[in-house]
Amino acid sequence: MRHEASAPAGRPASAEALRELGFRACRDGLDARLWLDVAPPKGGSSSDPDTPLRDTIEAFLADHDPDARLIPALGYGYGYGYSDCHVLREAYGSIAYGFIPFRYGDAMTNLKTKHGADERIVLDDLCFQVQAAHTIARELQ
Repeated sequence: MRHEASAPAGRPASAEALRELGFRACRDGLDARLWLDVAPPKGGSSSDPDTPLRDTIEAFLADHDPDARLIPALGYGYGYGYSDCHVLREAYGSIAYGFIPFRYGDAMTNLKTKHGADERIVLDDLCFQVQAAHTIARELQ
């Protein structure tokens, strides 16, 4: 099975189309290869990806969800939500990734409900997120 993100000629595929392609490829067990031309961001901020925090997050995933892969992502999907990572970076000079793992709920449903009008997530995901935050914080002490 082949999945493709499409866009009108000469226009890039939308972030939503690329996210959906990635989710479908992962769900179907496919090797998804994307070639992206990335322009520098206008405004905003990001944290260096090569830090002890990222290493600790990777270790948590290896121990608690070995099939998961940590990938960088911008935004929260479907235009919902807000990240305060830039506020933490600016106020405290800290590393902030906004890592919130979702392991149990359907990924496509989650994109629409975690910051939707009827905001909700699967309770098991909330428990997994608390476990992740607790474990990662203790490892970094």
